[in-house]
Amino acid sequence: MGLNIRQKIFLSFILVVLISAGAVFTIYTNSVRVTDLSAEITHQNVRSIVLAQTMLQQLLMSDWAVSQFQLTGDPSWINMSYKAQQVFKDSWREVKILATDERKRELVAKVKTLNQRYVQQTHSVIERIQQGLINPQHQQYFRDETSVLQAIIDCLQTLITLNEGQLYSRLEEAQRLKNWNQGLSVGVVLLVTLVSALLVFILNQNIISPIARLMDGVRKFANGNFTAQVPVMSSDEIGELSGAFNIMAKNIKNDRQKLTALTITDEKTGLFNYRYFKQTMTEEMKRAERYSRHLSLVIMDIDFFKHYNDTNGHNMGDLLLKELAALLKESVRETDLVARFGGEEFVLLLPETPVSLAFKLADNIRLRIKNHAFPMEEKQPNHDLTMSMGVASFPAKNILTPDALIEKADQNLYRAKKSGRNRVCR
Repeated sequence: MGLNIRQKIFLSFILVVLISAGAVFTIYTNSVRVTDLSAEITHQNVRSIVLAQTMLQQLLMSDWAVSQFQLTGDPSWINMSYKAQQVFKDSWREVKILATDERKRELVAKVKTLNQRYVQQTHSVIERIQQGLINPQHQQYFRDETSVLQAIIDCLQTLITLNEGQLYSRLEEAQRLKNWNQGLSVGVVLLVTLVSALLVFILNQNIISPIARLMDGVRKFANGNFTAQVPVMSSDEIGELSGAFNIMAKNIKNDRQKLTALTITDEKTGLFNYRYFKQTMTEEMKRAERYSRHLSLVIMDIDFFKHYNDTNGHNMGDLLLKELAALLKESVRETDLVARFGGEEFVLLLPETPVSLAFKLADNIRLRIKNHAFPMEEKQPNHDLTMSMGVASFPAKNILTPDALIEKADQNLYRAKKSGRNRVCR
């Protein structure tokens, strides 16, 4: 039995992970070695060089301060010499700690011995000068000190040279490790690339091509083709997924149609709701303004609807609304829009219709409603079910927005109500 898609992908993943993990471990190990070596170089050799140079500088500073004392007799120069010697000794202690091989330890010990001798000789001469036993201008008293000073300088320079040699050697070693690491990284990348290419080639036949067909169907669906279906070419997971997609696409198409209908339809009457009416009216008004066309609006209200509801019950009131909605839809063109405005109010949106034609259409609808036999209409105050209507049209004075057009039609409806109902006002 062949492997399923999960097993193929899992085995491919494990293979790539093992190769990558081994390569990463090797690269990481070498990187740690390079880092440790660099840290060692920085801490030992570089620090030793800096300290040796500091000792050399402070030694020369101390000797220069003594020479200034010879020339001036100012004791402050002696204090400067002591301070330089103190820095020299502090640096020597750290150099001693960093001296890791026998040769360095010998040089460090020799520097200490020579410096002690130099300090003793210098202090002896300074004391004799201060006591007036010798003339500070006679240089022969400082010849021994000068030879010791030169010996210390030679030792420090040798120590610096040793550390520099080790530094360069370790830098070369670190560079070799770095180059080898880079080569290994390139090799790993090539190996992983080759293995990945092989896996892609193998998996393409069983996974990628079927998925591409599935994606093509998904893309069509995403672009609005809700009738898109995917061919089911196999019985594996992708085949099952393709079949599931076909079922899902069909269900989404049906649900979308239902949802669209719910968002724009009034539940009781089946007419468009106020939200859809307002949206359509805004678009139609822009179109009428752009092309200089007429747009008329009729707002209708059932006369004494509360009395009908109270007398016959709300169920009968709902049935009346449905019957009236059907009659209104039969009375207008396909391009006209009939919507429930709210409660017992309805609206007609009439594109390409001037106010005179809108008034005529509204009056015809009014007469048709009056002459229609509605259930229980004999219980109405006038023994008839009637409607009052207000008509307004765009373009017209002071009507620049959809709300202004609605307000004007509503005002005319109010006039119709006040004038005795069962009439149309514009």
